[in-house]
Amino acid sequence: IPNGDSYLDECGVCNSDSSDDCIQDCNGDWGGSAEYDNCNQCSGGSTGIVACSNLSFTSPDNNLVVCDGTMNISWTGGLSDWNLNLWLINYDDWVTDRLIAEVSNDNQSYTWSLPDDLIDSREYQLYIEYEPEWPTVMWTYGAHFTVGAYDCDGICGGAATIDECGVC
Repeated sequence: IPNGDSYLDECGVCNSDSSDDCIQDCNGDWGGSAEYDNCNQCSGGSTGIVACSNLSFTSPDNNLVVCDGTMNISWTGGLSDWNLNLWLINYDDWVTDRLIAEVSNDNQSYTWSLPDDLIDSREYQLYIEYEPEWPTVMWTYGAHFTVGAYDCDGICGGAATIDECGVC
């Protein structure tokens, strides 16, 4: 309609309703589909960047019993250039026991040499965090595991005991 109130918006759509005009996405593209992901980076759309996912443990399995040696810890999520903190929580008291390690997120795994001072029969839990600058924090809890002892048959977390005759 000549001299009407319609106009072309930034995406080339002609109408007179300003409430449905196209908008710029986080990459600056009019009508684009890029948006900020869980890691606060602009991804998707025409950015060429795959959206970042939240941190999530993939191992160890829940209810693992460990007696000594090492524990393989792995996770997914976050960005490869992040530095993360792996924590150990005393699950019985819900108290942070210690920092296990400060690790790079580039390979998303860590082999932990279990310290000798972990308490037998105590339940622990893993915790991983990324804290670039407060209040921005991404974290998750991991598996529960129990520190066990070897029974008289040499089974980690086993229940065999020596009887009154000295037999296992």
